[in-house]
Amino acid sequence: MTSQPLITALMSIYNSAPLVVDSIHSVLNQSVDDLELLVVDDGSTDTTVDVVRSIADSRIRLLMLPINVGVGAALNFGLSIARGLYLAKVDADDINHRERFSHQLAALTAHPEWGLVKGSVEYFTEDRTVSRTARYQWLKTVKEAELNTVDSPCAIAQTLPDWCCIAHNTVMARTQVIHHYGYPPWRMWEDYALFYRMNQDGVMMGMADEANVRFRVSDSSTTGSGVHQLKWVSSIYALKRRRLQNFIGSSDKICIIGGGQLAMGLMKNLNADGIAVQHFLEWKDGNFYCLESPFGLSTDGSSLANLKIIVACQPVRQKVCSALEHQGLRRNSDYFIFA
Repeated sequence: MTSQPLITALMSIYNSAPLVVDSIHSVLNQSVDDLELLVVDDGSTDTTVDVVRSIADSRIRLLMLPINVGVGAALNFGLSIARGLYLAKVDADDINHRERFSHQLAALTAHPEWGLVKGSVEYFTEDRTVSRTARYQWLKTVKEAELNTVDSPCAIAQTLPDWCCIAHNTVMARTQVIHHYGYPPWRMWEDYALFYRMNQDGVMMGMADEANVRFRVSDSSTTGSGVHQLKWVSSIYALKRRRLQNFIGSSDKICIIGGGQLAMGLMKNLNADGIAVQHFLEWKDGNFYCLESPFGLSTDGSSLANLKIIVACQPVRQKVCSALEHQGLRRNSDYFIFA
């Protein structure tokens, strides 16, 4: 292929042999066929490379990294040699609707002021055990709706400072825009850093809801744990540090809602900046609790009124924010959404 393709579909892969074929075919079978599929293998140790090589299509460009560098660095490597006018992010686990690229091209053509357009998400699993897990039920009943209802440039711009309302693997963007910002070399949430910085600079982002991507959920498709999770928290803290410190101001009454690694990691980063956390609350069964004893809430919310509250509990973020609003507290004045 010597001429410039219209679209570069960018896929980073690592030990994806069992699932990558279906995903690749969902890209190659798009109704828009003027594309290259740039597959960056991030040091796989299984048969992933052999599987990709077995697919006979001249539009596939396979690049192999000698060691595992992480998704952010792998994507930047692919980005550096992408030739398409538009860049579509695809994933080794997911299935793209045949008209996804067509709908997104139409949206970007109709809105030249947009730098990026996202699509809609549909979570699915072929594993009966996974389908019964609380995590899968949360993805289907909460996360899917959260992502798909943030569907206008205004809503996206207002939501991105709080949490990542764009599913990375549904994105198509103008390649020059992504080149300008690039990905940080993170192993997780490199996408949020990209979108966050774009949003800070006023890059408009929209949605083509017909551009559907089916996200496969398996027992190994996690968002990370342990040391990677703590590194991610520190990275997000670096992104939001100035806004968070402006929110806290001179207050010495800091409260974090959340009890997991996200909340603990946030506390460590605040402590490193000399900011002490006085209260930890958890949300359970429709009420706020201290980690050891109930934290009483009056009906007018006065018990929380003098605190600077930081929400760091992703699975129940929506419920927590609704409860705080019900108590008369205001986002970015009384409470801050960390992630």
